[in-house]
This record gives sequence, C-alpha cells and structure tokens, in this order.
Amino acid sequence: MEYPKRFDVCPHCGSMNRVIEQESREELAKGNIRTAEKTSVITFQTTIFDPSKGGLIAPKKFPVIISRLDICADCGALYCVELAKIEGTATPQVRRDNHPQKPPFIGQG
Repeated sequence: MEYPKRFDVCPHCGSMNRVIEQESREELAKGNIRTAEKTSVITFQTTIFDPSKGGLIAPKKFPVIISRLDICADCGALYCVELAKIEGTATPQVRRDNHPQKPPFIGQG
C-alpha cells in the first residue's frame, strides 16, 4: 500500500466539510493556534510487530500506521481523513531488577 492516503469526501454523504478541519482554520485565522495542519478528532497510532518474538534487549524499529479521523459537518459521520506510515522505535522498559519488561513502549523515532 502507498502512503500517505487522503480521503477528502465523507463516505456516507459525499460532503467535503469536516468539523475539526473547519474549526482549526477559524482558530488559525483568529491567531489562536499556529497551524491548522494535522488536526483531527482522534489520531490512532497502530504499531505492526509480533509480540510473540519476546522482549526487547535494544531499541528496535517497527512500522507504525497513523490514522487521523474527523467528523463530517453535514451528516455527523466519523471517518478516516488520512493514513500515513512512519517508522517507530520500541525502547525496552527496564525494571529495577534490570530485566526487560513487556510490552515495550512504542514511540516515534
């Protein structure tokens, strides 16, 4: 699959009007925020890795899919407006007894 993917039209009613996108542009015009890019109702980060391969000893890279959702301003449907793929780093969490802990913390890196 190729990334990023944008979905500009509501899959339910065909509208291009989105609540958070519009509100962000208005707040940007008022000077209340510095950027209206990448605003969304919910942003999911889904890490793709195999937890059955055990704990981590050193940081490791994993693909991470980012899904941004917004609300249709006309019909109220919540839908995905953008999908992106980044590379994230899993860092082992070390307990006080110095053994790797599961699950790993997943962050951008």
